[in-house]
Amino acid sequence: MFGFFFTPKAENDRYARQVRSSSGLAFIVSDQNYPVHWVQAGRSYQRFALQATRLGIRHAHLNQPVEVPAVRRHELGDR
Repeated sequence: MFGFFFTPKAENDRYARQVRSSSGLAFIVSDQNYPVHWVQAGRSYQRFALQATRLGIRHAHLNQPVEVPAVRRHELGDR
């Protein structure tokens, strides 16, 4: 059932609408592709999200692009 209701095109369209309606975007990336760097990037996002919440700024986490191997480097240690 999931594949029937959530197609790649429908999800892409939904994310495109959300991005177009946003006032801004913030990108948090890691310097290298190792777990320690992933954790550092996650902590940076968490601090960003907490501060935005404290300031009353709405925000949302969008990580889907990094889940597609063709969009990201997937060899450990890529720079």
